[in-house]
Amino acid sequence: MEANIEIAQSFFKKNKYQETIDVCNQILSTENNSIEALKLIARSFLAINKIKKARIYFNKVLNLKSDDFEVIKDLGNTYQAIGEINNAKKHYQQAIAINASYAPALTNLGSLEMDSGNKQEAISLLIKATEADPQLAAAWINLARAHIQLDQTNEAEIACLKSIELNPNLFNSHFLLASVLIKQRKLQEAEQSLRKTIELNPNLLQANLNLGIVLQDLGNFKDSEIFIRKSIELNPNLFNSHFLLASVLMRQRKLQEAEQSLHKTIELNPSFPDAYSNLGNILRDHGKFKEAEFLTRKAIELKPDFIIAYHNLGTILRDLGEIKEAEFYIHKAIELQPNFAKAFYSLSVINPSNNQNEWQKKLFSNDILTNQDDIGMANIYFARVNVLEEKFDFSQASNYLQKANNLTRNVYGSDFSNIQSKIKSFYQDSKESKIDNNVNSNLPEPIFIAGMPRSGKTITESILASNAKVLKLGESQALEIAIKMYLKTKRKLLNINLYDLYLDNIEKEYFGKSYICSTMPMAFIYTGLIINKIAQAKVIYCYRNPLDNIIEIYKKNLEDRHTYSCSIVESTNLWLEVDSLMKKYKKNYNSKIYFLNYDNLVTHPEKEIKDLLNWLGWENNKKYLSPKLDATTIKSLNKINSKIINKNEISSWKNYELLLKPAIDIFKSINAYKNIVNE
Repeated sequence: MEANIEIAQSFFKKNKYQETIDVCNQILSTENNSIEALKLIARSFLAINKIKKARIYFNKVLNLKSDDFEVIKDLGNTYQAIGEINNAKKHYQQAIAINASYAPALTNLGSLEMDSGNKQEAISLLIKATEADPQLAAAWINLARAHIQLDQTNEAEIACLKSIELNPNLFNSHFLLASVLIKQRKLQEAEQSLRKTIELNPNLLQANLNLGIVLQDLGNFKDSEIFIRKSIELNPNLFNSHFLLASVLMRQRKLQEAEQSLHKTIELNPSFPDAYSNLGNILRDHGKFKEAEFLTRKAIELKPDFIIAYHNLGTILRDLGEIKEAEFYIHKAIELQPNFAKAFYSLSVINPSNNQNEWQKKLFSNDILTNQDDIGMANIYFARVNVLEEKFDFSQASNYLQKANNLTRNVYGSDFSNIQSKIKSFYQDSKESKIDNNVNSNLPEPIFIAGMPRSGKTITESILASNAKVLKLGESQALEIAIKMYLKTKRKLLNINLYDLYLDNIEKEYFGKSYICSTMPMAFIYTGLIINKIAQAKVIYCYRNPLDNIIEIYKKNLEDRHTYSCSIVESTNLWLEVDSLMKKYKKNYNSKIYFLNYDNLVTHPEKEIKDLLNWLGWENNKKYLSPKLDATTIKSLNKINSKIINKNEISSWKNYELLLKPAIDIFKSINAYKNIVNE
């Protein structure tokens, strides 16, 4: 019989419950009062959720040994398994009455008391359990859970670590530890605990989702996307998972995919205001301002105190040129949250010289800086710059610009090295790539406007869009998406056309159009690939006085985009690299690339526009001198004279000469640029 019990115990430890039951029944056929066999059968039935059968065998044990506190605890487990909490508690209390130091019963009762809201009683029971059996990992993990509910994070962390020390293979211990570390904002340690949790239990949905959130907070958006997608794979019907996926896709500027995820979020939860708000933001980026307005108003309808939505609605209305209404909604956001930094920044962009209200006094107060995070502080400082510029106080503006950009850099880091690497990689590929000369005359001719931010790309596109045959895309992501798809298919040796992919990813209708114009950010990186693989493509490179360009970028408050812009030195070095790159491309593809000097466009628009139209093969017309500019362009420049940019844009860098000294020193050290300060 002894050997058979050992075999049964071995099966039970391996979770082979039916085999355990079979062996124990053999034992009972010859030894019908074998308590150990009866216990193993009962526990096996409990393990496979056959509660009634489990109780029958536990009661058989108690008929033989009424004071078996272990079995009384196990019987309590059968009641807990079906939610009969009072009966479960009664049995755990009975077991403890027999053996006051029985840690498993103390642990289970403590856990139930915690779930019932009796937190102090729960803590007392669980501490007794750990004292009674310091080696019981389950007691420590439940104690950790209790401390978490009481917001005692330090004690919870100690309990989690003790549980892991006793049994490093309990995924729950690692998951709870991660929860504690997240509360303590120890995100890198939380990441490691969640990765260990998933290693032990790959299909734990909440661990995958939480890791995605932690990685997003750490700025690791690529891995964040992977784990959030895994959580959706495990359960595709949780709206919050789709919403979080959309958030991380937005951070990666994968706006089309983010839009799809937000539509799915709304499908699963039509009453979730944040989804409408974020979808409105994406459509605003796509230039679909009316749709963005509708969605943002829907968000406010669902949540009347939705601060961010009021602010977003204000910025959308600003884009639509509805300035007074825009101000109203931004002020509404401030009314709901008096220190809302982003709203003050938006007001400073819309109307930096408006003194009708008290918002400027608030903007320059010390009170507004209270409890702001780094990005909030940066927004306040950028807003102060806009107001100070209107007052020609460039010295103070310089101080705030440095503070704002330093704070932004602290949060977002720099993408300078990444851009450099891409420039070199794509340029090298362009030298080795074959030129595709296949032209489909039935398709619109693509025009890509490249250049640094704030170099006149949007103005140039608006001028070209005066031609009714032009489809204006603005800062569309279509090309970048197409290039990623093209490179992926190229690695698989598939024959696919880049221009076809580009057209497939354009969200606007291009039927009846002869030209498609885009100002995709960082288009200069892909210039060689564009010209080699899109035979009919033309590239317009916009450039301007580099010192004007650099200070305009530095003043722009680009947040997590173009993060090199927070450094005067990095912006200078990138400007030089881009200028050199485009000159090399011009040498190699002269007829395909046009260099447009923004400064000349401002000072001599008739001549510059005529030369550009001649290069494009278009008929000259006065309508190109009066383009319909975006409201964003007009207000951000804030220097509009009829519909042509004012000459005050030129040499504005001189207002910030001291701030620009690092850039000036770099240019002076290069023969080709040393006279820029005299221009």
